[in-house]
Amino acid sequence: MAVRPSVKGTSLCIVTGASRGLGRALALGLSASLQPGSQLVVAARCGEALRELRDGAAAAGSGVDVCPVQADLSGDAGLREVVRAVQRQQQQHGAPDRLLIINNAGELLNPDPTLHPTGPLDNSMHEQARKETGDPELRKMFVDMHRQGQLLTCQESARKLLEILAKDEFESGAHIDYFDP
Repeated sequence: MAVRPSVKGTSLCIVTGASRGLGRALALGLSASLQPGSQLVVAARCGEALRELRDGAAAAGSGVDVCPVQADLSGDAGLREVVRAVQRQQQQHGAPDRLLIINNAGELLNPDPTLHPTGPLDNSMHEQARKETGDPELRKMFVDMHRQGQLLTCQESARKLLEILAKDEFESGAHIDYFDP
């Protein structure tokens, strides 16, 4: 059995887009990797999937407080709801050693990958780009990447980020890319 990387110190972590795909994979990985006493605020439009995440973390006995926030983050009201949840978490638990924000919410509104790159991640956005991209050459590129197995799974990408977080060698505010060493 592989040992999960562990994120040092107590954390307050916010993951948006946590109900499916990469966001869900990250939230699941973090719930097992954060130190007991940490807080994980998971936000997305699908409240049921977020509650399942919370219940799974509680059943696993991780000691991480998972706070689901059903919110549409495309508008101010959703953002305010997440901020209120974070404030409640801090009032209940105090200041953490670190704050981690993983902004993963989004959707492919325009299936032109030059405007909304999905990268080499096998997720619903990539699938939508394979089906709906208007430019035949771009569509073929996405289809070929999928057929040739050139895409990462959400779990592979989440595992890599958790390894980076566990090493604790990144600068505060850094943009972290999967292909960074």
